[in-house]
Amino acid sequence: IFVKNESHELKTNDKGKLDQLGKFHFIERTDLIFISGGENINPLLIEETLKKIPEINDLCLTSTKDEKWGEIGILLYELHDSQSLNAEGLRDKIKSLLHPHHVPKFLFETKLQSQTQIKTKRNELKELASTIYLKEIFSYDYISNANKPTIVFFHGFLGSKDDLKEISHNLETNYSLLFIDMPGHGKTKIKNFSSYNDILSKLSLFIKLFGETNILRLRYFYSPGGNKFN
Repeated sequence: IFVKNESHELKTNDKGKLDQLGKFHFIERTDLIFISGGENINPLLIEETLKKIPEINDLCLTSTKDEKWGEIGILLYELHDSQSLNAEGLRDKIKSLLHPHHVPKFLFETKLQSQTQIKTKRNELKELASTIYLKEIFSYDYISNANKPTIVFFHGFLGSKDDLKEISHNLETNYSLLFIDMPGHGKTKIKNFSSYNDILSKLSLFIKLFGETNILRLRYFYSPGGNKFN
């Protein structure tokens, strides 16, 4: 849509049509549409459909980048009563209302309004969805020490990330500590990752959640003979 005034034209991200009387009818926001697995996904249309689910108080469909799908749909939702419906029950209801390609890959229950009862902006909800998603797919523990650099420990072959805590007690005074199970190890499942590059990309985004700077990375291994070294 182009909106004209005396000095310039303004292009909006709205799609609409003119009727026979020249009246404009809004159809959709084109900037919200994302492509997942080759399918165009319109969040506004899907949200309108899912509002028919009586247990839902509020919801927002957004997306995050994914190597395999291009983008994946993430539904943030709020129930009237948090005990009225679990995630699997909600997914079943969604499947009954939507085409399989339109069913969000992840569903997360969360608050969608601030304490002032003003609904959070979509771009902020998109960031929130990405944060919740990354914290969901990685198994991790975080020991925060305000304003201190963060040391990141990567757990891989054998053992668990709890083993790393045994060697890090003396660091807690001067550092924040982040322990991550690498995909396929500990409780981080491999199914959420498509390739080695995909792992590195999502891991990088995940670590940034704990600070853009002052990040120290330590790797901790088991040798083939079973000896630990770092």
